[in-house]
Amino acid sequence: MNKTILHSFIVTFFTLNVHAQNGEWVEWIADAQLSYNQIDNINLSAFSNDQENDNKISLMASFGRFYQLNGTSRLHIVATIAKARFDDFDSMNNTELGLSLGFRHKFGLGYYKPYLQVSLGYIDKEFSTSSWDRSSYDGYLEFGQHFTQKLSASISYSYTKIDGNPWMTVLPEISSEVFDQSYWNSDVVIDYLLHNDWLISASYGYRDGDLTSACTPGNVAKVLTKNTVNAITTDDVFGGCVYQISGKTHTFSTSLNYAISGHSGLSFSYEYLKGDAGTLNYNSRNIQVSYNYRY
Repeated sequence: MNKTILHSFIVTFFTLNVHAQNGEWVEWIADAQLSYNQIDNINLSAFSNDQENDNKISLMASFGRFYQLNGTSRLHIVATIAKARFDDFDSMNNTELGLSLGFRHKFGLGYYKPYLQVSLGYIDKEFSTSSWDRSSYDGYLEFGQHFTQKLSASISYSYTKIDGNPWMTVLPEISSEVFDQSYWNSDVVIDYLLHNDWLISASYGYRDGDLTSACTPGNVAKVLTKNTVNAITTDDVFGGCVYQISGKTHTFSTSLNYAISGHSGLSFSYEYLKGDAGTLNYNSRNIQVSYNYRY
C-alpha cells in the first residue's frame, strides 16, 4: 500500500464515474462527532510502574458523496478532518486529515441481502511534537448482512502501512524509525436493535504486526534483554524511550447507542485491548462517550 496505489484508485474511481451507464451522484455525506475518552495505559507500556492514563476530547467532521452505479452498487468519496486534545500529555494533541474512497455492492435487492464493501484510505496525522507525525495508508474489506429486523453482523479485514519520521538514534544497530509500521487487522461485529431508538453492539478484533510502546529507559533496557526490538528512539511525549516490537493484539469492545432523532445520537462504548509480544504483555482500556450527527 503506497501513494501509487492510492493514486491508481482515484483514477479508477473517476473512470467509473465517467463510464458507468445510468450512474449518477446521489446523496451527500456530512457527519460530525464530538467525543470524550478516558484511556488507561495510553503509552501502551508493558510495565505497571510507568503506565500513564489520560483523558481526550475529539472533534471529527466528514464530508463526501455517493455515486450510484446501479440498483445494488455504489461508490463513495469522503474527506475527513479531526482534532484531538489531551488533558495531561498535551504533546499528544493532534490534527488528522484523511481521504477515503470506496465501493459497496449488495448481492440483490431487499433488506436481508448480504453486502460487500471495499475501500482505500489515507490519513495524515500531525502531533504537537513532530517526532510522532505520521501518514497512513490502508486497504479495507468488509462483508455483512442483516439476519432479522433487529440482528446484523459483519466481518472485516484490513491492512495498514504507516510512514513516520526518523528521530534520534539511541542504538546504532537498531533503526530509529519507530512509526514506520505495518499490520493486519480483522474484526467481527454484531449489532442488535433493542428498541427503535436503542442499539447494542459487540465486537472482537485481532491484529498482527508492529506495536509501539513508550516507557522509561530502565524498562526499555529490560525489553532489550529478552526481546527483539525493531526500532527505538527518544520520546518527547512521555519522557523516556519509544520502541517498536512485533506482536499481536486482541480487542474486545461493546457499545450502547441511543438515537436522539433521525440525524443525531449518543453512544457509550468500552474497549479492552490485550497485546502480546515476545515475553511482554500490553493491556489498555478505553471508555468513550460521544455525540454523533449525520446530515
